[in-house]
Amino acid sequence: MTVLNTTGGDAEDATDNLSVAAEGGTLSGGDVNVSLLAEDGSWRPIGHTARLTTATLPAGESRTHRVRISLPEGFPASVTRLRVTAFSKAGEETIT
Repeated sequence: MTVLNTTGGDAEDATDNLSVAAEGGTLSGGDVNVSLLAEDGSWRPIGHTARLTTATLPAGESRTHRVRISLPEGFPASVTRLRVTAFSKAGEETIT
């Protein structure tokens, strides 16, 4: 996930969030494994709805969060699709 500050000024305390939601069913704890790559190179488990960071993002600058999503055995068969949403108070978000 990449966040680009398109607000025209510094985005003070810009919060970046990620949400993984189910279509066709519901998710409960353990149905989806979501991890965030930490600065030390390790993968840190996060929830399927999580705040990734809150920090100032200068005008025109960007920051990238690396997220890994995996489905364990026993994933609910009723879930037909996962919807991944990224959002930030800093302007524009993209998921690649």
